[in-house]
Amino acid sequence: MSDKQKTMGQGRELFRQGEKGGDLFFISEGEVELKVRNEECKDDIVVATMGARSVIGTMSFLENEPRSATAITKTEIKYIQIDQTQRDKLMKAIPSW
Repeated sequence: MSDKQKTMGQGRELFRQGEKGGDLFFISEGEVELKVRNEECKDDIVVATMGARSVIGTMSFLENEPRSATAITKTEIKYIQIDQTQRDKLMKAIPSW
């Protein structure tokens, strides 16, 4: 796990819709747009804008499912990224109900 805060510039992609599994992102500053591809018109539709103190990528991170949206930085962001190796350690520490 990297608990070190990182910075990413505007217009950059954190992850893409359809990618398998992935990291979890804690956004501390800035905004990220979540876009979903409309297959009928082949356009990306903004479904949410996430700001400071948001967590994105949870479904893919926890369930190891393909990404349901594409995340693009709307502004410069500061974030902490938790990777799959750390996820596996966390999941082993949680009791199975």
